[in-house]
Amino acid sequence: MSLREKAKAKLPNGLQFKIFKLCMLLVLVASIGFTILGVSHLRRIRNLTREAEERQIQSVKEESQEYMMEMTSQNMSEIAWTTSLCIFYELWMVQHDAGSLVGQVEDVLRHPDHYSEQDVSAPKKSDKDVLRLQLIVPKNYTPTEEDMVTVRKLASLKPLLSDMILDSSFEILEFMIALPNGMTLSMDTLSDRKIDEDGSVRNFDPRLRDWYIGATTLKHGYSAKPNYSELLDVELMEYAVPVYIDDKLVAVVESAVRLDTIHDIVDTVAFGDNDFSCVISDDGDLIYSSNDTGELGYNAKVDTNIKDLGNEKLLWIVEEAKKQYAGFT
Repeated sequence: MSLREKAKAKLPNGLQFKIFKLCMLLVLVASIGFTILGVSHLRRIRNLTREAEERQIQSVKEESQEYMMEMTSQNMSEIAWTTSLCIFYELWMVQHDAGSLVGQVEDVLRHPDHYSEQDVSAPKKSDKDVLRLQLIVPKNYTPTEEDMVTVRKLASLKPLLSDMILDSSFEILEFMIALPNGMTLSMDTLSDRKIDEDGSVRNFDPRLRDWYIGATTLKHGYSAKPNYSELLDVELMEYAVPVYIDDKLVAVVESAVRLDTIHDIVDTVAFGDNDFSCVISDDGDLIYSSNDTGELGYNAKVDTNIKDLGNEKLLWIVEEAKKQYAGFT
């Protein structure tokens, strides 16, 4: 008989059973412990996996939002720059035409003997929609013969004035040549609107107009604030340039343009169904907006200045644009 069998034979049967049960219990406890530990690790791994997935989703979301914002900003910037260049070109053409006319007016007044006299008359109601040159004299002024010779000399520019209006890509409403005595030559199609109900010519003194005052005060080209003309029933913007000979003011050339072209340019710019574009002057005046509601809603008969809106972000964007930067908010 082996030693193990002898030792086993010496142990009571009850003690053997207890040892066996203890061993089984230890095995069972160890199994349960390992199971709980495995489940705990499994849950931890699942939580870590979920957190990693959430972080990845958030990262992708943030990157997508950043990319979309970058693309939106880039598209808005490109559209804004393109629109501003189109408007700049149109306004530059107006200034260029006015500057060209200034040279011609100066030459007529400096060398009157080089030019022949041409007839010119007051506005007529029968000339509705007819492009013609008209002479307007303030009611409190009586022209001298010398004055009339001067205006008849300037009237020799009729073909040039007519061509400049007809050939312009911008909707030029009129060209005016205003003299320091208040006499004015105007080339336009609005003769009938200058006649009062009693048949007389409406009183007009250019020296009281913003464009005349601005140009003669600054002594160079001046863009008057865009405005709505009740008389003409049209939105217009006026640009004026003074004419000097030997440092003496001899005339002021004015060009009035319809704002319809600017409206058309701005209306074609759209980012989405709820977006719109607008044009704001360096003084904060709302020149035009493709939106007709809200704080930037446009009404031709109501003046709106963004400085009065209390919108600091909007003011900041405009100030950045004035510095030749782009602003986003």
